[in-house]
Parts: sequence; C-alpha cells; structure tokens
Amino acid sequence: MSKTDVGVGFVRVDAPANTPDLTIAFTDKDGNILGANQYLRVAKWNDAFQVVNGRLGIKGPEALPDGRDFIDRDNDRFNIRIKDAAKWGAKTAGTPDNPTITITLKTTNVAGYTAYNDDETTITLTRMKDDIGWNGWYWSDSQILVSNEADDKYQGANVGADDTAPDATKLNDKAGHKFQLSDRTHRIALEGTVTAKYGAAEKPITVKKEKVVKLHVNILQNNNVAVIAKADVEKQVARMNEVYAQVGIRVDATINSPVNAPNNVNLNDGLDLNAPPVADVVRLGQTYKQGGRSAEQVALLSAPGLWAKDPANANKKDLSIIHVYYIGSFTNRPGVLGAGLPSSYEPLWGDTVLMSSTQEQTVLAHEAFHVIENIGMLKTLADIGIDPTHYPNNLPGGTFRPVDRVNLMVTGRGQIMLDPPSPLNSIRLDADQQNRAYARTDLVKDPT
Repeated sequence: MSKTDVGVGFVRVDAPANTPDLTIAFTDKDGNILGANQYLRVAKWNDAFQVVNGRLGIKGPEALPDGRDFIDRDNDRFNIRIKDAAKWGAKTAGTPDNPTITITLKTTNVAGYTAYNDDETTITLTRMKDDIGWNGWYWSDSQILVSNEADDKYQGANVGADDTAPDATKLNDKAGHKFQLSDRTHRIALEGTVTAKYGAAEKPITVKKEKVVKLHVNILQNNNVAVIAKADVEKQVARMNEVYAQVGIRVDATINSPVNAPNNVNLNDGLDLNAPPVADVVRLGQTYKQGGRSAEQVALLSAPGLWAKDPANANKKDLSIIHVYYIGSFTNRPGVLGAGLPSSYEPLWGDTVLMSSTQEQTVLAHEAFHVIENIGMLKTLADIGIDPTHYPNNLPGGTFRPVDRVNLMVTGRGQIMLDPPSPLNSIRLDADQQNRAYARTDLVKDPT
C-alpha cells in the first residue's frame, strides 16, 4: 500500500482494495489495518509530559495545521476506521450529508481481571477527506488503552470525561479533520478484548499477554503475628500488574499464608539486610557490587520450607521464579522499604525481593523490576543511562525526559497513591525497560 498523506502523527496508507462495506478496522500508529494475528498494547504515555517552571504537566496540542496532542504522539495509539460508502458518499450541493457517524467501544477482560472492564463509550468518527486514499471511510480521533483508574478517568482540553458522550460543541482540529471531544482513554488488563460496535456489526481485538513473571511470596510472622495482611500484598501485586501491563508482562503470584520466620531469623528488631559489599562482579558487560550477606539473610534465603521447588528437583529452589519475603522492617535501616536482589547479587539463592510491611503499593513493583533488569546493584545510575539529575527533587536541571519523572525506576515510590490520583502521579515503564526485561529469558517467560 502506498503512502498518500502524512499528518496528525499518522502515516495514512491507502485503504485496502475491495474492502467490503460496513467493515470495522483498528489501525496502528502508522495507519495500517491490524490483522487477525495482531493486537493492541497498553500505552506508555511516552510523549505526554512536559515540565514548566519545575512543575510536571500534560504537553498540549501542537500548532495547527497538525494539532497533534499527546495521544496522537503515543507509540501505542490506535484508531477505529469504518467503511460506510453510502453515508460517506451522500452529499447535498457538494456538502457531505453525514460528516460523522457514531460507534461504541468497550473493553472486557478474562476471569480475575473483570474489574478492568470499561463500559461502552460512545465515539464519533469523522468522515475522511476526499482523495487521500480512504474514500468511503470514517475514522476516530486517536485512542489509547490504559491499565489504571487514574489514566482511565483523565480528562483535559483534548480528552473528554470518562464514559461521557461526545461533545459536538468542542472539536479537536487535526490536519483538516475535526473530531468531537470524547473519552479517549480506555481501561483494560492484558488478555482483555476491545470491541468496536457499529450498528449490528462488531469488531474485537485483544491485548496480548506477551510475557509472564512469576512470584513466590512469603509473609513472615513475628511472634505469631503476620508482618502484613495478605490482602495488602494482593493489592500490591494488583498494582504491579497495572504497571507491568505497559510493557506486556503479566505477574502471576503465589501468595502463601503467613508463616513463622525460620530458625536464626529474629524479626523483633527487623532483618539484618546485608554486610558491606565484598566484590565487584561483571555480568553481561556491566559491573555490579556483590554484597556480603548477614547471617539472618543467609538463614532466611536458605530455608527450604519457603522455596518454590524446582520441578526437576524438589530439593532445589526454582530459580525461574522471583522469591519475595515480607519481613516487616530492616535492622537499623528504618527508611528502607524494600530491597531487590538480582541473581547477579545473590547467585546462590536466585532472584529475591525483601519487603518491609509498607503500605505503599508500588514498592514491590519497583524492587521486582530491579531484579528483572538484573541491574539493581550497578555502581552508578549512569550505567543504565539515567543521569542522577533526573530525580524530580533536582528540578530544574539535568537533561532528563519529563516522562522519567513518573518512571517506576526513577521515582520508585508510590506516587500513584496521591490524592487525587492522576496521570501526573501514576507510575510508568518505558520501551527501553521493556527491552531489558525481555532479555531476562531465564525469568521473563513466554506464556504457556
């Protein structure tokens, strides 16, 4: 298909020849119609933010004629296109009789994730201009899929309120097409389905679960009292799934019932985290600090009763699973909420996360991603391409991307829990982090 027009951030290729009338199609960021074996992705908001005078905000639309807003610039955006040649072709005195048509869009999810179902949203599609290769077709304003409530409920100058009808009095003007303001962020979980409906016709498309990470979670008891409620851990895993959905990773967690700490682990004063680092270790071209281990840490990690067992040998720990231990607190380190110990740091005991009893819901996701990237103990942030001045408290200054300010691995802590929640305090991952995660083929697996 030849490229016939470039604008609004979309390369609009010619429509496929001989497309049946009343076809519903989803198109990607380049205007290509997605086929039967293709799918949508949860958006990363990669070009949504700007910092002005030290304050983070949503980057507004570009100047006309393009008029692109942050959704139009998102790499995971999509459009809905519908061919209705009769309505498209109807004109009175040269003026189209049907400048818009109306559809509904909804999301549905698999068992266990139905809380992420997004109700039917009415969207108007705008008649595509004559002679740009899409005669007979209508198209929507660009849309994105999101994984958390804050992003789903976002509204602004170019995005209508959640689940509200389009507003014909407010238009997004982009390269000669005018789109009625409407809800453009739609909540979903991995493996969910997006369904567009036009009259009696429906078109579904899924969001693929691209990878799976498994957790084996132990909640320890101190004096027969669990250091954290199992329900609170479940919330943290749910939040982790919301963040990791942006990079196509599903988190499957086995959360065990609380158990007493093993012998030689006394949690009355917290867990001794580790002794000073003892050696440099080079792994995959990167230099890591391998830490010395406290006696309590060794006793905890070597307790077979807390392991997920290797399917091939019940006497060994399954090293393809991240082992998580909620231990309450760390001795003499009250400010530490968690510690991610990649296998490069704990080669004997595998990939491990130690968690306090924190109620901050993104700490588990942050520490586990240290493990997944296997870069948790790098000597400097610069080794992973992050300038230390990226941290938000150092604004202004540095040469960071605004999206870094809400990145899971830069901010670390649970900004998403601020009130009111918004995309400006949601936590995100980016494409580079996705690539690093997918490189951990021993830990980040293809779905089975």
